[in-house]
Amino acid sequence: HDASSGIVAAQEAPYAGGGGYAAYFDHEQNDIISWVFPGHTPQAGFTVEFWIFQYDLHRKHAIFDYDTYDFSSGDEEGSPYEYLVKLANGGTPLLSFKVNTQDDCVAPACYDLAKYSMWQHVALATNHTADGEVVIYIDGKEVRRKTLGGNYAKPLRPDGVAILGQASSDFNNDLDSSYTGDFIIDHFRWWDHARSPKEVATYYKLYLDPTLHPGMFLMLAFDKVYSVDGSLFLADDTNNVDTVNWGMVVGRKNSMFFTSKGTVYPTAPRLVASRADIYGKELVVYVFPDEEVTFTLRGYDPHGKTLTTSIVSVPSSANGSVSGGMLLSLDSAELEVGDIVLDKNESEHGGPRVQYVAPSISAHSDWSANFSYMVTNSEGMQTEAVVVIKDQSSWVPEIKDYHTEEDGKLFLKLGTVGMNGMPLTVVVTSLPHVGKLYQARWSDTPSYANMEQLFLDNETLITAEQVPVAVEDKAGVLVYTPPAEESATDSALTSFMYLWRYKSGAETPEAACNIWVSPMNDAPRSTSQTMHVSESATQVPVTLGYEDIDATFAPHPFFKIKAWPILGTLLQEDGSEIEEKLYSSTILQYVSAIPEFHEATRYAAFSSQYSRCGECCYTQEFCKVNEYMPECESGPCDETLWHISQMIGEPDVYPQTSDSSLGWDNAYESQPDEYGVFEFQDSTYVNAVSVYEINAPGTIWKISGAATWEGANTTWDLLWQGEAEPPVAPTAREFSPTTCPVAKRHKYIRLDMDNSKVPGWNNHDAMKIMGSTDMPLGLVASDKGLIAYIPRDGFHSTDGGLCANPRRGRPALLRSPPHTPSGSGPMKCC
Repeated sequence: HDASSGIVAAQEAPYAGGGGYAAYFDHEQNDIISWVFPGHTPQAGFTVEFWIFQYDLHRKHAIFDYDTYDFSSGDEEGSPYEYLVKLANGGTPLLSFKVNTQDDCVAPACYDLAKYSMWQHVALATNHTADGEVVIYIDGKEVRRKTLGGNYAKPLRPDGVAILGQASSDFNNDLDSSYTGDFIIDHFRWWDHARSPKEVATYYKLYLDPTLHPGMFLMLAFDKVYSVDGSLFLADDTNNVDTVNWGMVVGRKNSMFFTSKGTVYPTAPRLVASRADIYGKELVVYVFPDEEVTFTLRGYDPHGKTLTTSIVSVPSSANGSVSGGMLLSLDSAELEVGDIVLDKNESEHGGPRVQYVAPSISAHSDWSANFSYMVTNSEGMQTEAVVVIKDQSSWVPEIKDYHTEEDGKLFLKLGTVGMNGMPLTVVVTSLPHVGKLYQARWSDTPSYANMEQLFLDNETLITAEQVPVAVEDKAGVLVYTPPAEESATDSALTSFMYLWRYKSGAETPEAACNIWVSPMNDAPRSTSQTMHVSESATQVPVTLGYEDIDATFAPHPFFKIKAWPILGTLLQEDGSEIEEKLYSSTILQYVSAIPEFHEATRYAAFSSQYSRCGECCYTQEFCKVNEYMPECESGPCDETLWHISQMIGEPDVYPQTSDSSLGWDNAYESQPDEYGVFEFQDSTYVNAVSVYEINAPGTIWKISGAATWEGANTTWDLLWQGEAEPPVAPTAREFSPTTCPVAKRHKYIRLDMDNSKVPGWNNHDAMKIMGSTDMPLGLVASDKGLIAYIPRDGFHSTDGGLCANPRRGRPALLRSPPHTPSGSGPMKCC
């Protein structure tokens, strides 16, 4: 019987089973769920309730946020948020419930949510009457009630955007760094009225059928996810909301946040097995091959009736050729259909426990099985529940890539939540060969919004003798420091290995954590070289020295003469003169051709291209324009729209923004590892590269040059490398990063792209390069800094000689090239 609605269920079930799936929100990934409520937001009062599991005490968690936007005042961003539920910090999590205010802990004052690393049910109710009363419930019990009145009693405005997992705050408040979620949440319910203490206490554990509980405005159980046109959507069990967006932002800003730190692209939270005490749905269990696990066949009767549990079906695999495993009682007897499951301690665990033995299956096989059981109460009412068993080994750590500057400090977050819904222990199995790795130890009152704001009590060095070593921080946070400046090896690409360890002791395969350390202080050595030679000497060998650089970061350094000696001549290693003449970019070239597929090394000149001829023309190996292709059912491909060949020649579309068929699209919209190689007519010393991006710009992260095309054996020189970072305004642009000087001529340019960084289809119209057939002014051809000096006959002085070093000559005689403006953009190569 639902007291609020007056509806009596014809056959009330005793509620068996667990919580199905839950959603894990990862702070690092900017996970969110969002939806809109056109015209019918609850305004007179409402209740928000949810199950939450949080294991990281150092984070500011924004759980739920509701925003409306009023543009009538001319404010471009609209009004601030009107309603926010978040966890603040103060040694233990402080639950904050804010209505119509941006002040922390006002409505009401914060409640100390002292429990963590365990599931809790939270309900927050408010009535928008004259008193503006708000109430907090924890695990069905009232813990805080406060009457606020005034502004807090105002009803919420309709037509707003709601976000789960972050605080939107006008989509303009550093959503990549502040108030982002790091927790697991399940059964999020939003009611259109303030629930009574009795209702909260009676129903907080139960899966509620919205048809039997009027006033439930929204319920997200996270058990139904579907895809439309490649976008993920979450099912609202009430059917009141048309679309719940999974990893997208609806409304004026669509699928991205614009922040002071750039553009943030929200992602979808990962579904994990729920351990919340919710009854009436399926139970999800993750196991490893051959693993023996004990779990509870959960059951619950809200009226305290005695329950009996029996087996309805035994485990069976979705793949008929693979065993579904064995189900055993606690005394190791195999259970069969119809058996009653007994456990003298079942009241302690919420149901009788059983043992399950997983079959011998191949790791990472994405195997699954299921069985069902029946719960019957003393009045004969029954509920059947399903147990879904899945392969735990399919979830493994990924390769992590981090970037920092030398002489800095880097915080690495390697921890996560396993598919079983429990935090994993991070184990470091090897140390970086450059720099040091530390355990992070926190203060008693930790608080940070992102990694840059971490406050540590101390850092404990991890030594080689300790490896393998478990990371002490629950979220798997480590601290990395590059080498000290005086070590002469503080610019590097280094890595170490790590794995995840489950509570059962099972371990995943290893994964690499790569760290790029950008050089900031690399320079010629600070002490000058002095050489005494006769004016009649024919050639004097000179080796240009350097310091604070090492060859682990870049293949080799480059040297450039900035000012010439007053008396004498400088020669390259091959004897040619390093001339003191201005270098001008006299040759402008557009792409002249796309290199052929390299048969000897079976290597393509591009990763993929979209083609209306079908998948047979997505790759260079199989696409033969105007030739018969057995792989292509339609025969020859007679059109090249969106092909990479559209890059040849001058721009066709730029400066218009368009996913034009006259530009190059990759075959797939969001792949991270795409590339293209382009040939130019003349081999030149390249000093500028410009790419015309006409749709979804911001995917390029590396530009390289080569003298010859040899497929997989091509020798590439790094011209520029940075982050694939979309511009704030996603319109057509000419991307022209500052390139590194290279003492080689290049005829081929390679672009590496990460299309996962942008929404929509990244489209390139054309590319041009600027260069010269002459060596750039002062550039030394030898990567070892080898040059030669030839003195010039001159007059004699009484002090024993003349100094040819320009740094010691008179300023009037110092000849150096005029200043040439340089471009902008991050550069990791020089």
